[in-house]
Amino acid sequence: MARSAKEALAVEKMDVVADMGYYDGQEVKACLEEGIIPYIPKANTSANRKRGLLTKEDFRYDAQRDRYLCPAGETLNFRFQTVELGREIRYYATRACQRCALKAKCTRNKSGRRITRWVDEHLLEAMQARVRAQPEKVGLRKCLAEHPFGTIKHGMNQGYFLMRGLPKVRAEMALTALAYRPRSLTAQPQASDEDPGSAQDGRSPRLGGGFSPIRQVGLPLSFKTSRVLEFVG
Repeated sequence: MARSAKEALAVEKMDVVADMGYYDGQEVKACLEEGIIPYIPKANTSANRKRGLLTKEDFRYDAQRDRYLCPAGETLNFRFQTVELGREIRYYATRACQRCALKAKCTRNKSGRRITRWVDEHLLEAMQARVRAQPEKVGLRKCLAEHPFGTIKHGMNQGYFLMRGLPKVRAEMALTALAYRPRSLTAQPQASDEDPGSAQDGRSPRLGGGFSPIRQVGLPLSFKTSRVLEFVG
């Protein structure tokens, strides 16, 4: 998706912002290789945190010595490397867990705590540093990207597609986008007393609730795909 945007804009480098659902290390690496700088917040999905245990974020990585330092001051050194789900993963561990006072708060593993690290995890760490340094980028994405989806789904009553089949759905989405743009340009910040889209008829004064471009232009549900595409064109 980011590569397609870069090609459409005809630029050498660009920044892209996405929500947590797009957080994927291999995709981040692919973006960087294409000259695309991603800004994606990391979701906290650690099972240990839900259990009240220390998480990986509580351990500090020493890049120069390739080791982790735990909250108790012990060192987790590199043990072995393997491939998991197509990614090269490095394992770090220590023998100090057996005598550690924090073990009950750290791990349930009888053998002690292990930390895993993707070989390219430094790319993700650098990205999180960018996100923390420029939080306004993530906030701007919410303003620009979330609002159209909310308007289309709720204000225009397009929470689901009326058509079936990918070509028809694409045509319906094209009509929706076509209808959204002029409506967003002409929408008023607040409703006036004369605004017909008020609580009197149950519609949103700003967005004109209940709007569906296919219903609006009178297209039946069985409308042929070619005719829809012809209409969009």
